[in-house]
Amino acid sequence: MKNQNEYNGWTNWETWVVNLWMDNDQKLYDHYGKMARVEASKDKRSASYKLSLAIQEQVDDWMPHLDNGLYLDLLNGAMREVNWVEIAQHILDRIEDENSYIKEAN
Repeated sequence: MKNQNEYNGWTNWETWVVNLWMDNDQKLYDHYGKMARVEASKDKRSASYKLSLAIQEQVDDWMPHLDNGLYLDLLNGAMREVNWVEIAQHILDRIEDENSYIKEAN
């Protein structure tokens, strides 16, 4: 049965939108691609977990400082819904696909 919150093939809208912003920021795309290449040589589960923590920490650092209140509660609620491991796995899969393409091209 399909998850009611699923959005464009992602766990939910919150996960999809964080990934969208990351994919559309060239510096982030390159940064996490490099990190994924290093981590990809390790166990995939461990790599996705470590990469997910790094991504979450980065996004948390960007959060604006808000005084307690409605908007802070809404923002925190949305951020709790993000599936950070799914984003990390997506990046690792992309690196794996790129590596396969390079091997086939050679």
